[in-house]
Amino acid sequence: MLKEVRPRQIHGSLYENDNNGLQVGVRVLRDGAAETLAGSVVCEVMRRDGTLATVNGSRSGNLAYANIPSGCLMPGPIKIVMRNISGTQKTTVLAITGTVSMVNGSAFIDPGSVIPDLSSYTSLVTRAETAANTISKLTTEAQLIAGDRYRCVVTKS
Repeated sequence: MLKEVRPRQIHGSLYENDNNGLQVGVRVLRDGAAETLAGSVVCEVMRRDGTLATVNGSRSGNLAYANIPSGCLMPGPIKIVMRNISGTQKTTVLAITGTVSMVNGSAFIDPGSVIPDLSSYTSLVTRAETAANTISKLTTEAQLIAGDRYRCVVTKS
C-alpha cells in the first residue's frame, strides 16, 4: 500500500498565463522501490475562482506527470491533485498547493483612467486611429470646399 500523500507547498515560479504552462510530476515508490504504474494519470486543478479543470497526464514506469495548461494559471491560490486510475482503483500520487503570481499586473493605467485589460486597450487604440483618419479626411474635404468658395482670381489690368 502506498503511504498517505500529504499536500506539498510549491515555492517557486508559478506565473499567470505562462505560455508553456506548468509540468508537474512525481516518481512513485513502494517501500523505497519503484512502483510501476498502470492505467491512466489524471490531474484535477482548482483555480482561485473555483474553476476545476481535469487534465489528462501520462505515465512511464514509476513516473506520473501532466502538463497544466496556461489557462489554469490565474493569480492566486492553486491546488493540484494527481491520481493514478487503474480500473476502479484511484490512487492519489501527488497533491500540491501553491500561489500563482501576476506577471506585470493585468491593468493598464494612465493618469486619467484605468484600462482593464489588453483587449480593451487595443480596442481604444483602434477607435482612436479610426477617429483620427476620419478627422483627417474631413479636414481635407473642408479645405477643398473652402478653397473653391473663396478662390480669388487675380487679373492684370
